[in-house]
Amino acid sequence: MKKGFCTPLVAAACAIAACAAPALADTVRTRSIGEIERQVLGPEHAAEHAGIRMLARMQARAWKRMTPAQRRRAQWLERRRRRAVARASAVLDPAVYGKWTQGPFQLPVAAIHAALLPTGKVLFFAFPFYPSTNTPGITPVAGDAWVWDPAIDPNPSPTADPASDPAFKHVEPPYDPETGGPASLFCAGLSILPNGDVFVTGGTLHFADAQRSQALGLKRAYTFNPWTETWIQQPDMHHGRWYPSHVELPDGRVAVLAGFNETTGANNSELELFTPTDDPSGVGTWAHPASADRSTDLYPHMTLMGNGKVLLAGPGKNDTALLDPSTWKWSGVPAQDGRRTYGTELLEPNGTAPSMKVTEIGGFGTVGSGNTFPALATSTVLDLSLAPPQWTAGPQLNVARANMQTLWLPDGSELTVGGGNGMQNGSTYVLQGAKPEHQIELFDPQTGLWRLGPGQQIDRAYHSTAVLLPDGRVFSAGDDNPYVFDQSRPYEGSAHNSGEIYSPPYLFRGARPQIDSAPSEVTYNTPFQVALSNVDPAEAHAVMIPPAAVTHATNPSPRIVPLAASPTAGGLNLVAPINENLAPRGWYMLFVVNSDGVPSVAKWIHIYGQGTPWTPPTTTTTTTTTSSATTVTTTTTSDTTVSTTETTTSAPTPAVTTPIVTTPPPPGGGAPQPKITRSVEWMTVASRQPFRRGQVVALLGLATNQTTVSASLVLGPAGAASAPVLGRAVLRGQHAGTLKLVVKARSKRSVKKLLAARQVWLRVRVTAPGAPAYSAEKAIARRR
Repeated sequence: MKKGFCTPLVAAACAIAACAAPALADTVRTRSIGEIERQVLGPEHAAEHAGIRMLARMQARAWKRMTPAQRRRAQWLERRRRRAVARASAVLDPAVYGKWTQGPFQLPVAAIHAALLPTGKVLFFAFPFYPSTNTPGITPVAGDAWVWDPAIDPNPSPTADPASDPAFKHVEPPYDPETGGPASLFCAGLSILPNGDVFVTGGTLHFADAQRSQALGLKRAYTFNPWTETWIQQPDMHHGRWYPSHVELPDGRVAVLAGFNETTGANNSELELFTPTDDPSGVGTWAHPASADRSTDLYPHMTLMGNGKVLLAGPGKNDTALLDPSTWKWSGVPAQDGRRTYGTELLEPNGTAPSMKVTEIGGFGTVGSGNTFPALATSTVLDLSLAPPQWTAGPQLNVARANMQTLWLPDGSELTVGGGNGMQNGSTYVLQGAKPEHQIELFDPQTGLWRLGPGQQIDRAYHSTAVLLPDGRVFSAGDDNPYVFDQSRPYEGSAHNSGEIYSPPYLFRGARPQIDSAPSEVTYNTPFQVALSNVDPAEAHAVMIPPAAVTHATNPSPRIVPLAASPTAGGLNLVAPINENLAPRGWYMLFVVNSDGVPSVAKWIHIYGQGTPWTPPTTTTTTTTTSSATTVTTTTTSDTTVSTTETTTSAPTPAVTTPIVTTPPPPGGGAPQPKITRSVEWMTVASRQPFRRGQVVALLGLATNQTTVSASLVLGPAGAASAPVLGRAVLRGQHAGTLKLVVKARSKRSVKKLLAARQVWLRVRVTAPGAPAYSAEKAIARRR
C-alpha cells in the first residue's frame, strides 16, 4: 500500500478485535458498517477493517461446522503441538539457548501493558476479563490493573487461581466520571518517571462502532505509585490520545506525542510536556511547546540520544526526525528503508559514552496484497555520529516477526520474544503455519548474529509484552486474541490471560555474583563502590538497565548502560553515568556480571542530579575528487560525531577511598519507599448543585490506601452555632485514586430542610496510616 497505508491502519485490529464481530453484526449490518467506513476512511482502509471482520466470521463458522468429535480432535492436536514444542526445547542446551522454566500460568487480566516497578514487582493492565461469561458484544470501556510480586511467588502454578494467590494484587484504576467506571487505560502510553512512578496517558474513550468509524482517545493522565501501589490522577491533557508514545528528556520532563483525539478520532499532533514532582504521590503540570507539534503514526518510536536530542524513528518510513529540546524545533533525518509497523527498537551502547546509534528490528511494511502484509526479518541501523547520518542494514532475524518485544539482557546480549506474521487478512494475531515465532531469538554481540532458542507454548503476537526481571529472568505475557476457537466459549480463555517465564543461558552457567551492598542513589559522574561475593572483582564488570514499560512493541527506554569499573578489595569501584543523555534520571537495575556473562541479582539504584556536559570528539572526513585538469579536496567536520572506541571517550576511574557502603537493602530487594506527604491530592465540588435528589456529590483524588473518608452535610459553616447536620457518610478502606463521594440527607425531614435551603456546607475529613489528615469545607448553593 502506498500513502493509503495511513495512521489508523495499525490500530484497526485493536478497535475491531476489541469488539466481537458476530455480536456487533446483530445490531448493525456488516454492509452498513462497510459503507460508513468507505465514505469516511476510503476504500483501502475500509477493506482492512472488513478483512478483520471476515477472519472472525471464518473462524467462528469453521468451529461451528465441526462435530463434537472434530472439536475434541482440534483441541487434542493443539495440546500435542504444545507437547512437541516442549520436547524440542528440552533437547537444547540451556547454557547456550536458555529455557522456558515456568508457565503458562494464569493471569487475572491480559498483560497488554506491562511495567517493571522499582520495588521489583510487575504492574500489568488492560480491559476487564470475564472468565465466567460468554464473549461480550463490545469490550467494556473500562480498565483493570494488577500487580504481581515475584518475591512472594516467583513461579506461579499453572493451575493456581491468581485471584486467590497472595502474589497478585488488584489495583483497579481510578474512577473516571466520563466513562462511569475504572479509567479505560487500554491502548494508552506508559513510561517510568524519575521518581519511580508509572506514568500513563490516554487510553480508550470509545471503541469503533456503528456511530464511530474510529476509536476515540482519553485525555486523562495518571501515575501509579509503586510503593503505596495507588493511582493518582494527574491534570488532563489538551486532547485525547489513543496509541501515544512517551520519551523522558534530559531534565526529567516527559514528552508525549501522537494518538487519536477524543472528538473525531483524528491524529493528535500536539507535543505536550509533563513535569513530574519529586514526590511519587505528587501532581505534576503540563506545557505545550507548539513549535514541536508533529503529525506521526501511532505509537511512534521516540528515544533520547547521546546529544540530548530526541530521535523519532518509525514506524512510518518518513517518521524520522530529531527534536532539539533547547529550541523545540525538529530537524531532518534520512528516511528509513520502509515502514516497520509494530517493529522494535534498541539504543546501541557506546561504551561509557552517550550513544548515537539505534537499531529498528522486524515489524511489517507495505509489501503485500489486499490487507495481508507479512512480517519482516530485517533490521536497519541509524548512526547519528556520521556526517551526514546514515541508515545501514543490520543483523537479520531467523524468523520474520512483528508485535514482538526486544530487550537488553545484563550480559550484553539481546532477546527477542514472541511476535506474529505481520498482518494476515486484516489480523495481527496470526502466526506462521508451524508457529516458529514461539522460539526466542538471542543476539550475540561477539558474532553479530541472531540464534534461535526454545519455544514458548502460547502465541504472543499482537498485544503481547515482555519485561526483564531483577533476578535476570524474563516475564512474557499478553496477546488477547479474541478469536480462539468458539466465540460462545468464555471470553479469551486462560491461554491468553497467562504468563510464561524464560530463563536466559547465563542462569545455567554456574554460580552467580552477589552484590552484598550498594548505595541506593548516586549523582551523575561520581564514584561509588559495591561490595561483592562469589566473584573475582578483577573479572567482573557492571551495567545498569532501566525498568521496562512496554506495550504494542514499544519501550520508551530501550537502553543498557555500561559503567566504568575497576577492582578493589571485596568489590568494584564504579563511576555513575556521565550525564542525563547517557542515562536519563530515575531508577535502574544494577547488575554485576562475571567473565562467563553470569549476572548477579540486580540492586536498585536511583540516578539524580546534574550531569557533566559531554563534547563528542570531532571527526574530519576528507574526500578527494580527481579530474584530468584539477584536484579538489573537500573536508567535512562533524560536531556530533561519537567515537565508537571506548578508550577515547571513557571517563577516567577516580580513586575511591571511602569505605564500602554497608547499608542493608530495603526488604524485598526493591527501592526504598518515599515518605507519604499527603492523603488527598485534590478535591472537586460543584459550587451549585440540584438538591432534589436529597444529596450532594464531590470528587476526591486520594493519595493513599486504607483511607477513611468522613463527610457531613450541614446548614451552616464551621463555627456556626448548632448548625443542623442533614446527613453523614463514612467510607473506610478506600484505595488511592478518584473517589466519588455522595452524602445523602439521612431522613425525610432532613430532605425537606435540604430542599428548602439556599446553601449548605460539605465538611470532609480524610485520614490514612502514616499520612497527614486532610480537612476541607465547601459551600454549595442550590441550583434550580
